[in-house]
Formats: sequence, structure tokens, C-alpha cells
Amino acid sequence: MLGILNNDGLCRTVVRSGWLGLIILLAACKSDHRKESNVPVVERASVPVSAWIGRDDTLLSFAGNISGFSLYRSGHSHCQVSSDGVCRGEQLGLLKDGTVTDTAATWTSTAYYTLTHENQKATLELRAASAAEFAGRALHELVVWQDRLWLIAGHTSAGDSNDLWSSRDGIHWQLETANAAFSPRAGHQVVVYKNRLWLIGGSSNGKIMNDVWSSKDGINWSLEAADAGFSPRAYHQVVVYRDQLWLVGGRTGTLANKNGELVGMANDVWSSGDGIHWLQQSAQAAFLPRMTHHLIVYRNQLWLMGGFNMSDFGEVWSSQDGINWTEVAKAEFGFRNHSTLVAYDDRLWMIGGSTLDRSQGGDSALRSDVWSSSDGIHWQQRTAEAGFDPRWGLRAVNFKQQIMVIGGDLSSGAKGVAMQGQNDIWSTSNGTDWRLGFAGRFEFH
Repeated sequence: MLGILNNDGLCRTVVRSGWLGLIILLAACKSDHRKESNVPVVERASVPVSAWIGRDDTLLSFAGNISGFSLYRSGHSHCQVSSDGVCRGEQLGLLKDGTVTDTAATWTSTAYYTLTHENQKATLELRAASAAEFAGRALHELVVWQDRLWLIAGHTSAGDSNDLWSSRDGIHWQLETANAAFSPRAGHQVVVYKNRLWLIGGSSNGKIMNDVWSSKDGINWSLEAADAGFSPRAYHQVVVYRDQLWLVGGRTGTLANKNGELVGMANDVWSSGDGIHWLQQSAQAAFLPRMTHHLIVYRNQLWLMGGFNMSDFGEVWSSQDGINWTEVAKAEFGFRNHSTLVAYDDRLWMIGGSTLDRSQGGDSALRSDVWSSSDGIHWQQRTAEAGFDPRWGLRAVNFKQQIMVIGGDLSSGAKGVAMQGQNDIWSTSNGTDWRLGFAGRFEFH
């Protein structure tokens, strides 16, 4: 409700929250015979909106009760709401609930919106170049905990970071801490175990770590082990399996010796029941030493695939006990480095990363392709190009019945090449149709 303010100066104003959290001035006026000015007065108003931008349309979600608002949509910046209420040839919709499917905004088309309510009007430009509040990054960690997404540290253009962000919808993000107690790092692991977040190892501006930290709230972190039983490592993998933490492989030091031979990578297996004390289950597992690989729990087994070792071309390994490993397939996606793997909809999904392009003499090539498998053995390509640019160091999670992909680096990653870290957010329900997340706000003045 909007208050009516007299122009005689005899009114007192009362500030209340009205529709959509708007700040409304209500007038409580003394009796007077002079003419009133029936003009609604709004001090400041804003309407938050979330959007998932797709190839052909966009899903808009408005916060709060927007019944009675009108939304004008146009693909032209010069379009103005005319006196008859509709831009000629454009779209007009009277909002009845908080969701709208719109065709003005797509991956390749910018939309220009006007939101009106009574005599109030606000505009917003929406284009498929939107990004989250956090800095672009790669080699970060992304986990689901307490019904929220948690993005933790990673490598940015300014170096390794130790900030933490959380989100309830994947679009709107809150900075939980700009500088956590642990040192900045990338290529680390974060898992949810026994109602806590656990951060294990990683590279801290070039120094490989083997520390272990935990947190009850994602903000305050405690050092559980400064020097865990395993050697320092980064680009390793940690999962929770049979109520134990399992750590497999990773980078342990310099990658090449004086003879140019690949060293500094592990194929050991460690487990822990408390995150502090670690037991080596295998010093050398059946697969080759590797880093940037994937370890995932699927159908009551451990599955390992991908990573860097220059000999792995699509190997898929599985184990029921974490000690004895069997190669079960040569997956169709081939060599895959710095990709992301997620379990969703009772399938495994391999997304993006870098491959070896044999047509270019074995040089690496970035991908944005998507592959899936129902058994870990037979893989089907869902799309050769998802909506996002080809990248490495991205992360994906299963969140609110969607696969969500966040971040990654568009550069080659070679020494001396400037990083192109991303902070875009993508989601899909089927692995084929992808949407870009957008957070905006209609501001009434």
C-alpha cells in the first residue's frame, strides 16, 4: 500500500516495509480543509530478480510478491514504454507470480526490461555476460553443505586465495570470510565429513601443503594437523567412502627430473577415520602416478579416471576397498586433464578440461564437452559444446536437481600466459541444455 502525503506540511510520516521490502512513506495527517495532493511517495524501492539465461529463452524469478506488476520486454535499447502501455512490437506481461519465461534474453541477445507498478517504473539490462560477486578463478573447491553451495579459495589473477563464499541458489552469493585461517591455496580438496567442512592439502602460492583444517560453520577454521601422515601434495583427490576419508594420488614435488622424466606424482592411497590420523593403504596402487585426476563414489564403489600422467588415455579404474584396483574401461572421452566429474541423476558426468589434440601433434586443447555414463564403463557424448567457453580448472556439483558448473580458466595455463579466470555460473538438468546465472535488481527512483 502507498501512503498519500499532503502538501500542506501538516502530515507526519511513518516508515514501513511494504511490498517487496520497499520503503514506503505513510502519511498520518492532521485534519485540514486544504486540497490534498494524491501522489504516492516512494523514498526508494528495489526488486531483486534472478535469471537463468538459455540458448533460446530465459527463466526469470522475482523475489517477494509481485502480483499486479507489469514487465515490458524488448530486444532494443531504444524501446520505451509508450503511453498506451506497450512498446510497439514488443512483449508485455502482467505478473501473477514470481516466475516468467522470456524470449527477449538469450545467449546471443541482450534484453531490456521495464518493470512498472502504478506510476512507478524501473529498468534493467540483461545480457549473457553476467558474473558472480567473487573474483574469477580456477582450481577452487565447490561443495554442497547445509543446503548451500560453498566456494572455497582457488587461483585468481592476483594469485592463490583463501576467501569463502556461500549461496542458497547458485546465483546470489555471500562472502563468508575474505581471509580464512588457512593460507591461500589452489588445487586443494574440501569435503563434508562428520558435519564439518574439511580442507586437505593443496598448493599455497607454489608451496605444496599437507595440512588439514576443519570448520563447523564455514567461517572459523581449526588446524587439525599441520603435517599429516601423507607427504605434501596438490591436485590430489579426497572423498568420503564407508565412513572414512580416502586420499589418492596427486602432485608431490617437481614434475620433471634432470633427464626430463616425469616424477613428483603419486599413486598412493591413504585413509582416515578422524581427519587427523592417516593410514597408508597402498604405497603404489595399480594405476600410474597422476595428478588433476578424479575420484568419486558411485554405486557403492570408488571410481578413478582422468588426470595428468602422459600415459592415461581414458583409463577408468574402480575399487570396492580402496586398495585393489581394476581397470574397467578406456573411456571414449580420451585423455582428460583439469576437467570436472560429478554424479547426477544416477549417472556420472565428465565435463570440460583439456585434452590432447592428436591432429595438432599432441598439443593440449580446451574443451566444453559433456559426457555421461550409467555404469562408468560406456560413455556417451551429450554435447560437444556446452554453453560456456572451453576451459580447464572448472568445478561442478549436484545441487537442487541441477548440475552447476562454476569458474575455470580460458587461457592455456602455460607459464607466462595471463590467466583468464572466470566467475560465471552455469546449470543444466539434462547435460545438454545449459543456462547462465544472472543476479540483478530493478531500482525505482
